[in-house]
Amino acid sequence: MDRSTALQLAADELVERELRTSPIEIIDYVPSDPAQGLLTPPGSIMVFLDRAGAPVLDRIREAVLDGGGADVRLAQELKELFRAREKVSYFRAYRLLREAESFATIRYGGRTLATHAFPAPEAGLSAIENPYNGGRPAPAELALVEHLIPGTRGGLAAVAVRHMPPLTEAERAAVLR
Repeated sequence: MDRSTALQLAADELVERELRTSPIEIIDYVPSDPAQGLLTPPGSIMVFLDRAGAPVLDRIREAVLDGGGADVRLAQELKELFRAREKVSYFRAYRLLREAESFATIRYGGRTLATHAFPAPEAGLSAIENPYNGGRPAPAELALVEHLIPGTRGGLAAVAVRHMPPLTEAERAAVLR
């Protein structure tokens, strides 16, 4: 299966599913020790997605809010988790999407940031990095749109981690207007 066929089949899957929308919490991140590891790079908003109730989302939230080094340990753990994953074929990716009880679209206002996102069946957690210039996003506009198999009770949850970019005074004044 080639890429365009997989994308068309995935798009077709959207119309077969029920929708559920929920806001994504955005947490500001100040790394405890940037030289040792980061949960998200400067100048980005990383959306972490997993099954609802997955402990890793609470661990991310706590590590960001704690500021006592938990973020470095978790960043190293997540790096190993993602490094261990293997690339799959377009056919396998489509099959995984089709088998998932729920997959997601991440939206910011009227813009789609990511589509067909879902946690890996064996390892969970997905991370979607989005550039961020330091301006004032409207937190209520970042949304998780779930595409659920009809009758599904479970679902997905997400948390967004915002890491301010380094800005000069002039840049800060421009983006905060």
